[in-house]
Amino acid sequence: MKNLLKISLLLFVLSSCNFKPEESAKKVEKDPYTEYQYYTDGKVKAEIHIDNLKRFHGEVKKFYPDGKLKTLVTYDHGVTLNSKQYYENGKLEMEFPYKEGKKHGKRSKYWESGKIKSVLEYRNGEPIAGLKEYKESGKEVTAYPSLKIEQINQLSNNGKYYIDVYFSSNPQKGTYYIGELQNGLIPADAEKINSIKGGKGRIVLNAIPSHYNMKKLNIIGRFKTGYGSIYITEATFNL
Repeated sequence: MKNLLKISLLLFVLSSCNFKPEESAKKVEKDPYTEYQYYTDGKVKAEIHIDNLKRFHGEVKKFYPDGKLKTLVTYDHGVTLNSKQYYENGKLEMEFPYKEGKKHGKRSKYWESGKIKSVLEYRNGEPIAGLKEYKESGKEVTAYPSLKIEQINQLSNNGKYYIDVYFSSNPQKGTYYIGELQNGLIPADAEKINSIKGGKGRIVLNAIPSHYNMKKLNIIGRFKTGYGSIYITEATFNL
């Protein structure tokens, strides 16, 4: 009888050693609508949510190597709704609102201290005039380069009459158009002026402006500031 009990006990121990918990546990299925990207050390680099058509849907997050949130973009079946970017210290660096997938509304940038850096409004994906920028001290930036026009009569030399337009400083950071702002927006039919060496815009005529009945010229200037924003202005020049 004792031998029978010993044998039974031995069989129980052996069967217990062969038992695998994962075989009896319910298998956890991978979420087909969530994807991950990883750094070489195995930490999560990005967390991406998609819909059944593989379009971004919900939140798409990117992380710094230490695991802190870097960017957060919200989508609705592939259409961008909102975008945020963060500093490594966790504070908000920039926020971009969207409408129907295009930048629309007030884009705000912040200094790493948390103070406002700039506010720029977008309309249907395009920036409009009215940029507000602030130094880290909180003081508003008010000095921007002005639009200049220079008339160069070369008719006697090469039969050309030039009108050069440029910003008074860092003209290479500017883009120039012939036209008038429409509620602060550069209109789609504004004529972009070709650039020449040095960043200036140049209009080339085959006669003096009066030959074309040009008495006034309205110029739009788009300038990339040192803070990475877009300053838009316009000026009318008497020819």
